Amino acid sequence: MSRCRNWLNRVLWVVTLILVSTALGFAQQAVVTHNAILRGDPSSQHKPIRRLAPPDTVDLLQPEPTNGYLDIRTGDGEEGWVLAKYLRVLSSSEPAPESPATASGPPPAPGTAAAEISPEWEKPVPPPTTFSSGGQTCGPSGDGGDTATNLLKNRTDVPSSYHAVVFDAAATVAYPNSAPPHRQDWTAVQLAAIKPFEGVPITVEGYIVAIKPQTNGSGESTNCHWTQPTQVDWHIALTKNPGEGEKDAVVVETTPRVRQSHPKWTTTALGP
Repeated sequence: MSRCRNWLNRVLWVVTLILVSTALGFAQQAVVTHNAILRGDPSSQHKPIRRLAPPDTVDLLQPEPTNGYLDIRTGDGEEGWVLAKYLRVLSSSEPAPESPATASGPPPAPGTAAAEISPEWEKPVPPPTTFSSGGQTCGPSGDGGDTATNLLKNRTDVPSSYHAVVFDAAATVAYPNSAPPHRQDWTAVQLAAIKPFEGVPITVEGYIVAIKPQTNGSGESTNCHWTQPTQVDWHIALTKNPGEGEKDAVVVETTPRVRQSHPKWTTTALGP
């Protein structure tokens, strides 16, 4: 019996060592390349755990994806699944990128957002992009009108990270008094008033009270006056609190140049 027990103990130790070695073999790191959702299983069918943002680093718990998701552990010890396309696996010799929190002090408490937009935040320069639909092509600035605004609206670049801000930070951002409707008619002083904030990538949470695809009338110059549902901007009224109306809202927009990469963004999906 004693000899049998010793043999069994040795077998268990060998199995344990194999499991540990296997686990260490999977202990590879990856960096988050786009805003991503941490989920409890490899699907989008259940409530997400939380968001991950670049340049967060995570540990891979399995080397191969399941249903397009990788099993990971965050730096806080949370385990879950993230779409593999939003992660870049680091080589063994590649150092993990320094996160903004590491570079500038302790990270903010979970769920917090900045009270205002900082003029010091990065402002990526939008590259010019064209948009094709129905055999036609719409250039970076549309087909006239307020071309300076159109160039900014038609950007399709994806920032490496975003800054979370409270609703009032977006709703009360500095705006010059008596500015004409079109940017091309603004004075240098009026343009200087928004320059510290323009182009900063932010996220803000709110409540949708209206979704208005711009399919009516003669269309907008930013989209070459096209009017088909896949060719127009959506004007979305976003409020700070539930129950508020459009008079209390800020307008956020999705553009057809961006939506063509997101087929699941539909008015039907947003309606509820």
